[in-house]
Amino acid sequence: KLVDKTRDLVYEGEEGLVAGIASAAALSSLSDEVGELHGDRGFLRLLERLRDAREREPALPDGLSASLRPYQIEGFRWMSNLALWAGGGILADEMGLGKTVQTLALLLEHRDEGPSLVVAPTSVLANWASEAERFTEGLEIIVLHGRDRRKHLEDAGPRTLFITSYDLLVRDIEILETIEFAGLILDEAQSVKNPRTQRAKAAGRIHASFRFALTGTPLENHLGELYSIFDLVTPGLLGSTRHFRDHYALPIEKVGNEERRAALFDVIRPFLLRR
Repeated sequence: KLVDKTRDLVYEGEEGLVAGIASAAALSSLSDEVGELHGDRGFLRLLERLRDAREREPALPDGLSASLRPYQIEGFRWMSNLALWAGGGILADEMGLGKTVQTLALLLEHRDEGPSLVVAPTSVLANWASEAERFTEGLEIIVLHGRDRRKHLEDAGPRTLFITSYDLLVRDIEILETIEFAGLILDEAQSVKNPRTQRAKAAGRIHASFRFALTGTPLENHLGELYSIFDLVTPGLLGSTRHFRDHYALPIEKVGNEERRAALFDVIRPFLLRR
């Protein structure tokens, strides 16, 4: 059964078969059955991070001055563990369930590892800054705006949270891509659902240890939108564009193949949380 399951998690790349992040859990279980699994150093480290994450129950970080509800604590722990082993995912809670405060808890947890960057529509930048000031201690909050905004990026260091808009992300990408961020947050990530846009291309050039997309509508019109967002936060999760089109999008959207729909859900389920 495990071998059958990996067929949806391994795809053909330019140099042969590729086993990405989604295959880690299945291959880890497979290695437990066969006794030993060989792979390159990167993949073996991925399996090790997965095992470490399974044993963690992260505590809310010091400096968080909000009282989180149980489902928000669950969301924080999901993000925290996913950041450790997979490097990202999509928090797709419906509006009003506190995606911002769950994310701020995650950024606080990693504040000493480097600066973090939140990218959001211009209309919600003030809300991000307000909630960050209200619910976090020990973070310097900098909203990037105005002609002199790039000066703030010259000495970007730990315990700094930068907040910028998608439009300014595009304009400032040449300096932003030189910074090693601890975390990248793409709020209302439907803004980057089209991979051909300048916004999506700029987001893909940011270097960060972990990336999360926040959106209540990860899929609005077609599966290609979901692929685009996942490709930004967990590159390689769903294979190449061609693999995704042939293996999932066409069978599901053209002929309503329920087996393929279920297979896609099984792949993305660990990396998408929606309540």
